[in-house]
Amino acid sequence: ENGSIIVYTFINHPTHVLTHLPPTPFIYTLEHKLKLLEANSVDYVVLSRFTKELANTPFDAFLKQLKDTLQFTHLVLGKGARFGKDKQGDEAHVQPVGAKLGFTAAYMHKLSLDHENVSSGHIRTLISEGAFEEAGRCLGRPYSIYAPLFFEHAHYMQLSQHCLPPSAAYPIRCAIEGQTYQGTAHVDRASEVIRIELIDAPSIPQTSFVELFF
Repeated sequence: ENGSIIVYTFINHPTHVLTHLPPTPFIYTLEHKLKLLEANSVDYVVLSRFTKELANTPFDAFLKQLKDTLQFTHLVLGKGARFGKDKQGDEAHVQPVGAKLGFTAAYMHKLSLDHENVSSGHIRTLISEGAFEEAGRCLGRPYSIYAPLFFEHAHYMQLSQHCLPPSAAYPIRCAIEGQTYQGTAHVDRASEVIRIELIDAPSIPQTSFVELFF
């Protein structure tokens, strides 16, 4: 009750390092992820970079290093989570290591809607198909993109390695410094660029962070 909530997450996606897997696009920008974690009462976020060295670290060695660094008492993972070298860090192996190192491991059950499991892969599919309403239902919030807005002849976002809807023009709401404006987002998935046209918006400083609601 009097503890702190710490989220351990990666700056990059493991599939960007493990060359035998196709790269997995991001659902959120890093800034968006941090913004949402803060809004959900997370006290600290540990940002780590996934490397080949980390991929080859045995799960128990990783947990010991994490425990020595953070001194946590409870570890919360998703049901079926496996990590560490050869993915040996499953629930059956983590629980006895937790007892030895002095922490309790809790596994959250998978979330389901209408008897279907909600997963990041399913949400990526919905976004890539332009199914924004269903994607928002699975996310538990309206689907949006939070990123810096640049200006070079027109306002645009550059979103490399990001999950984007099909190339098309979409009506959007754009949140800027607490105000919301209507506009159009021209998505070019091939170049990973979104060009923004806003109606009655004030002058926007370069590299301002804005949120686009689709």
